Amino acid sequence: MNEGTRFRIDDGRIDWVEAAGLVVTFEITKAFLVFPEKIAKEGLTAAWTIPLVSGLLASLFIWVLVVVSKAHPGMNLIQITNYLAGPTVGFIAGVALYLYLMIIIVTGFREVADVLITVYMPLTPLGFFLASAYAVVFYVAFQNTETLARISVLTSTVVVGMAIILAALSIGRYNTDLVFPPLGPGLIPLFKKYGVRQSIYGEFLSLGMIAAYLREPRQVGKVAAVSLGISIFTFTLVVLTCQMVFPIPSLLRVSAPFLRVARVIKLGRFFQRLDSLFVFVWLGVSLLQAAVAIYLASLVLATVFHLQSHKPFVVLNVVAAYFGSWAIPNLAAALTIAFDLARPYGLLLLDIWPPTLLVLTLHKKKQLREGAGGA
Repeated sequence: MNEGTRFRIDDGRIDWVEAAGLVVTFEITKAFLVFPEKIAKEGLTAAWTIPLVSGLLASLFIWVLVVVSKAHPGMNLIQITNYLAGPTVGFIAGVALYLYLMIIIVTGFREVADVLITVYMPLTPLGFFLASAYAVVFYVAFQNTETLARISVLTSTVVVGMAIILAALSIGRYNTDLVFPPLGPGLIPLFKKYGVRQSIYGEFLSLGMIAAYLREPRQVGKVAAVSLGISIFTFTLVVLTCQMVFPIPSLLRVSAPFLRVARVIKLGRFFQRLDSLFVFVWLGVSLLQAAVAIYLASLVLATVFHLQSHKPFVVLNVVAAYFGSWAIPNLAAALTIAFDLARPYGLLLLDIWPPTLLVLTLHKKKQLREGAGGA
């Protein structure tokens, strides 16, 4: 493949705002479930600093991804790998990314199902809920890139807005004593968590696939900056809000703590609680996040097998995700797989893959310059 070959599947083109909407939707949805509880367990009173500092550290590797994407406009991560390292390495990298995306889908949606059924629909069979939800996911993931991106812009805007509103309305319940001592478990353990929890931002690998669709490929840096800024802000806001409302011992026992924050906000006698509205928005963004993940996984397979459409793989991936979510025995197992397997695996991909491509890109450019000079 030539350096200038542009990547086209379904001929979809999106601007940087729509691309940022896709990345944000894929990244931040996990913030509203068990995420605050898991982060609080690791950071204690300093939990809110983990998504903030980890995001700043992860920005270095995301910047490397941006540099690589800019150096190969119109190509996605797998195509760049094919170009620089050969089709065999590209195939292996594509399979690795595909497995990561599928683990994210399976564990994330099992988390959604368990929380929703436990709190709101205790009589609903798990299989029925998963089948109904994945039917919606299938329909959305089957759309083209432009449609999916525009829906993502709207949905991500609404969900971030809802998070800000809930945080603002819960200020009256804030207790600033709950964030002291500021170093939580201690300086050294905390800094270890900052490094490990860069994995929170592993979904930014999706930027390497989405960048190929940009109308202006040079705007990939703007997409990364805006998406990362919104993600860091949302994660930090959600964890800080939960931490200021619930003492750490209580927070560690609360399932979906940000949902509980929505349930304790009282607005008046007529409209007493916000949780009904928030759950509707949260479920919508969870379905869209799963659809984006299915779309990306299908896009990876389409690239690996050199097809011009991701749609043949949507059915396969939805069926695989359904049975994968159904096979996980319980919420605890889903969280263990997500946080102890998928997130570290994603961090490994983010920390190794783009820097390796950057080194190969610089080497390739050096070869081209020497070849031009010799001619």
